[in-house]
Amino acid sequence: MATASDRDPNASSNAEQARRLLNQVSGVLFAVAAFNFLIPLGLILGMTDWRELNPVPTMVIISVVLFAGVGALFIGLGVWARRRPLPPVVIGVVVYVAWLIEGLVTTGPEKMMAAGGRYLVIGVAAALIYSVVAANKYNKLKRAVPDQH
Repeated sequence: MATASDRDPNASSNAEQARRLLNQVSGVLFAVAAFNFLIPLGLILGMTDWRELNPVPTMVIISVVLFAGVGALFIGLGVWARRRPLPPVVIGVVVYVAWLIEGLVTTGPEKMMAAGGRYLVIGVAAALIYSVVAANKYNKLKRAVPDQH
């Protein structure tokens, strides 16, 4: 039985490129999930002085739970992106923007952007936009070679 690579010598390189694109998209979503787990962990372990943020104890717990929930959501999006990358990365961009706006409203821009926060925000936004581009490339590649994964 003839395989796709027997019919088309570029099929294996297309399959490799498709695999790399899926890895890029899901990798970014998994990285955003990791940040959402590491940020509250850093706050809890004292990398940021809680007294400076003047938290109410229940608000600290709510914040940690929200960060964990968003992190879990991005893990799910990363898993989904292994099959169909464009819908989960677009959802990820929407969730990230909403999460960013929520943080700016509740924390204030000066506190949220302090201590390198602006670099994290810009880096995550750029990585998510790059993932949208990679997901589009993957979809174009799938249309060109429909029998490849």
